[in-house]
Amino acid sequence: MSMLTETQRSSESAEKASNNPTEPCPQDGLLTHKRAAENLTRALKAKGISVEVDGRRRTVTAKLNGKSQVVALRGSDDDLRWCFVWPPEGRSGRPTLDPVTSIGNEQILAGRILGVLELAQLKV
Repeated sequence: MSMLTETQRSSESAEKASNNPTEPCPQDGLLTHKRAAENLTRALKAKGISVEVDGRRRTVTAKLNGKSQVVALRGSDDDLRWCFVWPPEGRSGRPTLDPVTSIGNEQILAGRILGVLELAQLKV
């Protein structure tokens, strides 16, 4: 009976973690890049933004009304940061990475991405 109770507790803990977008992964207690991308995807979709995730490049592309903004996870595993990816200027050919926030702040990042996408909608 005790074994069943422990299994139930473990299952409940994993379920709570999957329902809370800022909860660390239950397996290791760390917020991994995969979990961070899932958290950001969830936060963006809640704001009505379409999302494409590229796990190999560790990027998330947010799309709204034909405009898009890419963010990338960069850094070491103990210091992962979300960065805006800006298109190359001139003929440099390399995009510019602008650090925005550390991993774990996906709700804040989603708001900033929404702001960038809304600015891109303005006609000047």
